[in-house]
Amino acid sequence: MTDTRPPKTSKELANALYDDFKRQAIDAAKKRAVAQNVDYETFKNMVSVAHLRPIQAPKTVKEEASAPSWSFAPDGTRIAPGQAQAEAASAALMSRHTPHSPPSTSGDFSREWREAEPQ
Repeated sequence: MTDTRPPKTSKELANALYDDFKRQAIDAAKKRAVAQNVDYETFKNMVSVAHLRPIQAPKTVKEEASAPSWSFAPDGTRIAPGQAQAEAASAALMSRHTPHSPPSTSGDFSREWREAEPQ
């Protein structure tokens, strides 16, 4: 039976490396606190947490290449490239029928409404 556990020396080495990291972090925190000219409570707090590392949340959003805004439908779903061209053509057709000024009478409104109504 082979022993796969690391020898004690590597555990001692890991502890020594951590102690060195902690000493350097505390020393840097002391120097930062002195440079910032903080009171004793803040100094004590900065030094006491110097060895801690910030927690990083896992990335939940996939980093995709950004797409131009016209390649999305109004509900936020992505539109296929051919479908985007068809939508652009229908938008151009719609803008042709859209009046530039509001109708002045109800008769004008009814006429424009009938013309813009899809067949």
